[in-house]
Amino acid sequence: MKKLLTLITLSILLSLANAQTVSELINAAQNQVEQWNFAEAVELFNKALQLDSSNAELYYLSAAAKSDNGQKEEAIAEFTKSIELGINNEDVYYSRGLDYEYIQEYDKAARDLTRFLQSNPDYSSAYYVRAMCNHQLDKYDAAISDFSKTIELEPDHEDISLIYYLRAYSYSDNAQYDKAILDLNKAQELDPDNKMIIYRILQVTTKAGNYEEAISECTKLINEDKKDIEAYGIRSDAYLGQKEYTLAIKDLNSALKLYPRAEVYYSRGKAYFQMGNKKKALKDFKKTLKLEPGFRDCQKLIDNM
Repeated sequence: MKKLLTLITLSILLSLANAQTVSELINAAQNQVEQWNFAEAVELFNKALQLDSSNAELYYLSAAAKSDNGQKEEAIAEFTKSIELGINNEDVYYSRGLDYEYIQEYDKAARDLTRFLQSNPDYSSAYYVRAMCNHQLDKYDAAISDFSKTIELEPDHEDISLIYYLRAYSYSDNAQYDKAILDLNKAQELDPDNKMIIYRILQVTTKAGNYEEAISECTKLINEDKKDIEAYGIRSDAYLGQKEYTLAIKDLNSALKLYPRAEVYYSRGKAYFQMGNKKKALKDFKKTLKLEPGFRDCQKLIDNM
């Protein structure tokens, strides 16, 4: 009987020692996180998990450290484990949603962010990230709604110009060009020195079929700066819309002299293809793939030629 009691006592003491060790490891790991030493924190959390593999909160903390250390897939696995173990913290869905968005699993990210927003309906950042996910999923109405909610909740956000700019993308891809231009004008009002907004306005103007206006404005930009590659590219798109293939290719030739990159060869290849010159189009598409082997849209065009 005495021996049995001794074993029980020893077991309790070992359990208490482990609990203390786990607590110490967690505290040490959190200290490393506060100092932005994420790799060291991950190592400490891993040691803690070896001692206690049923602690939902520990998995959550470890996952957060792994996420900050760039180990997104491992972080997702541990956020999931914390959920399976019954963690009492809805923030886990927001954190896992951000990591899903980072690895471009947009449907899963949107699902997690939706779950998080059910209990945190005024959290503007969750709407913002979900908006970007919905845009990537071609759910433009949902993206517009989420961007609008972000603006409603935080009209003085430090990146409010960017939010208008991004909502304009969703409007544009949803063929709501007038609303896209309104958003871009608002973004330009808030950030007047951002020349990319001017280019985006001209891109939307071209998509809307207002080719002459786009050509006129691009020509002004080119006259001011003969090296304005963005203006050459947009003007070439407007010329293509007018079926002025020779003028479009001339602009793309100018762009290639300034910027001999895959996307410019791809644009010129499409121009040659539209004018019926498949030989030159194929040559440019092959050049595109040589410079950027993972250019999927280009490979699809070659396969269909």
